[in-house]
Amino acid sequence: MLSPVAGGLRRTLIARRGALLAASLLAAACAKGPGVEVVMPGSARVRVGQIDQVALETAIKSAPSDLRERTEYLVDLLWQAGCLAVEMPRPEEARTPDVVCSLPGRTTQRIVVLAHLDPEVDGNGVPRHWSGTALLPFLYAALGVEEREHSFEFAAWGKGPRRGARNRPARLDSPLGEDVRAIVEIHHLDPAKIGFSSTDSGLGRGFVAASLAVGRPLDSLRTFTHPRLRNRRMRIPTLVIASPERSSAREETPAVSAPRAAEPAGYHSAARLLAVYLGYLDETLHLRAQRRAPAEIGAR
Repeated sequence: MLSPVAGGLRRTLIARRGALLAASLLAAACAKGPGVEVVMPGSARVRVGQIDQVALETAIKSAPSDLRERTEYLVDLLWQAGCLAVEMPRPEEARTPDVVCSLPGRTTQRIVVLAHLDPEVDGNGVPRHWSGTALLPFLYAALGVEEREHSFEFAAWGKGPRRGARNRPARLDSPLGEDVRAIVEIHHLDPAKIGFSSTDSGLGRGFVAASLAVGRPLDSLRTFTHPRLRNRRMRIPTLVIASPERSSAREETPAVSAPRAAEPAGYHSAARLLAVYLGYLDETLHLRAQRRAPAEIGAR
């Protein structure tokens, strides 16, 4: 539970936001619910809520430069999306708390969608990784239009007092994370070129199928090798999404190559791709597990 001081800070931040964001959120709250679309990545049938393009672009462009305020802003956006996010303080660490928001499914098996609360701000005042973190409330709302097979956990994790991100992916990959079936980690998101790195070829193929299904230009996808995924074998299938230009890995050949048909429609197009992809994972992960089971039995 948040303290009265934190609650007062949140109310102050809400009052201080631009009129455009307030109007778009009020319109969303008064509506009966988001429109629903059905998308067919491969043989899967995915239903997701439509994403408000104006609200998304405003949320990405209006992030406070202060990390504490930005964390509160994310909590507010999740609250507006319908999720009472939980701030998880780390007593041993001096940074701001992690933010976690859960969307319960029919089972306790989890798909974790991980973003980052980074203290760094570039010369233009744009927070590092915020373009990926700001998607979390919109992905929550898009997936929340129906009950899913898996429970989704949306988490924004920060840095500890030492350099480098907190090693939460490693903890999820430990025995404590046995109910986690997949991790989708979002870094900086360039809507024109989306790079992805995966420990599991099936996750990569699904990402390409989702991109095809939403009609994005095929050459807007790039494959790269994320250093953390390259150096160790992860038990949980993991896909990392990052702009190739901002990633520390060398950009490689695109996963799918074709002439560009049209420019992607900003962050809205990228957010729609991610929503459909997460719905695709929910529809297909259990089928993959069922196919693996007979093979594992036969190998004994």
